[in-house]
Amino acid sequence: LELPIAKTRQSLAPCIAPPPRPPQVARPPSSVQLRPPKRDRKVERTHDGRRRLTSIDDAGARRYESDGVVYDEVAAEDFTFDPAHRTATATASFNVAVRRGDVDVRVVAETKVTQDHHHFNLITTVQAFDHDHLFLDRHWAEDLL
Repeated sequence: LELPIAKTRQSLAPCIAPPPRPPQVARPPSSVQLRPPKRDRKVERTHDGRRRLTSIDDAGARRYESDGVVYDEVAAEDFTFDPAHRTATATASFNVAVRRGDVDVRVVAETKVTQDHHHFNLITTVQAFDHDHLFLDRHWAEDLL
């Protein structure tokens, strides 16, 4: 009985793949900034005792030179707490606009959550506009326990 002899690492060298090269990152597309990004946060107490946090994350607007597309994006959040009535409201909205030549499309998505003594209420809206003409308008509402 004759058993096979294991090959040495050197004899296996042609079969072993070389280590992978690090990934190459593509350069970002060339663009012109039309409106700079801006972030704003504000915490306030209203005259009736409510506390409110407002946050705006404006990603700015850019025109991409390769195809002339203008991309504009703004997100906003608003949280309000009313300790006197033990209620709270949270609203988050996202607004994206894309323009090029005759094309001008904007989508707005908003979710609002309200809370009272008995339950949470969730309302979501998605709207789409073509040249400020509303062509899609969807609303969902649900009470959550």
